[in-house]
Amino acid sequence: MIGITPDYIVHVRRDVLDQEDGPMLIHGLQGFHRSRLFVPANPVARPDRHLLDERYVLFRRLTG
Repeated sequence: MIGITPDYIVHVRRDVLDQEDGPMLIHGLQGFHRSRLFVPANPVARPDRHLLDERYVLFRRLTG
């Protein structure tokens, strides 16, 4: 349903964005589209950008 870029930007699948199902969907998922994750100040504690990139490539491949 979501992918996160190596720059910590959240992307929600297009079909989920196109749905109209009320405030829970809007605020619980759709509202995060293109938002930036808050990451720890300590670089060691941050999500690995390389691993995020691998997963984001797969997300893009599966979502077109």
